[in-house]
Amino acid sequence: MKRLTAFLLTWVAGFVDAVGFVHYGQIYTANMSGNSVAVGINEVSNLAMAFRHAWPIIFYVAGLSWGRLLLEIGFRRNIRLIASLVFALEIILAGVAVFSGEWAGVAVLACAMGLQNAAFTRFGQIQVHSGFVTGTLLKVTEYGVQYATWLYDRAFGRTLRRLGLALRLSRRQRSFRLTVELILLWVMYVAGASSGTLTLRRYSIPALAVPSMVLFALIALDLRRPLSVEEEREQGKHA
Repeated sequence: MKRLTAFLLTWVAGFVDAVGFVHYGQIYTANMSGNSVAVGINEVSNLAMAFRHAWPIIFYVAGLSWGRLLLEIGFRRNIRLIASLVFALEIILAGVAVFSGEWAGVAVLACAMGLQNAAFTRFGQIQVHSGFVTGTLLKVTEYGVQYATWLYDRAFGRTLRRLGLALRLSRRQRSFRLTVELILLWVMYVAGASSGTLTLRRYSIPALAVPSMVLFALIALDLRRPLSVEEEREQGKHA
């Protein structure tokens, strides 16, 4: 359930980021690193453009604050369906973006992505942010090196039979499993971006209905198996 949620939310983030970037003229709605670089580049020569890129950062941070506040309230009051509330709010914000101009559209989508990234960060053994693909790649490298070291210690310079045994045992290694999962998360982000671009070309901004349908599906899953209380408890264990 948690892995599926992580993959789907990462796909949603890639989709929304691509739609925002293409539709609003190279403004990111999920990738604040790109916007931050653009602010730095433009503040020395084009203050209006710098503010245009700073605009989504303001609302992304607001969404982050909102998401953490909702999760804290849910944990303190033992509200088991906070995740469904977050998904519903994302759907509403996406709907508002469809009927808004550029400034409002960028603001609500950035807020939705901040909300999502704050509310869901730990999935099983890994801590990830669905819209922070740089962090995902960093963790891929970290766990990938750990696995490569383990494989080297057991197989390098040995017979092919020994290497084959080490490869068969790889799936039991935490570093191997996490490396594979994180690579799949990156793939889901890229797939979401590709899907968003293709759907936007055909349907324009109403393409946001597609990630909204995915969020509706996650609400249905959450109603059967609530995510938020366990999410907060796991974050407490790893704090």
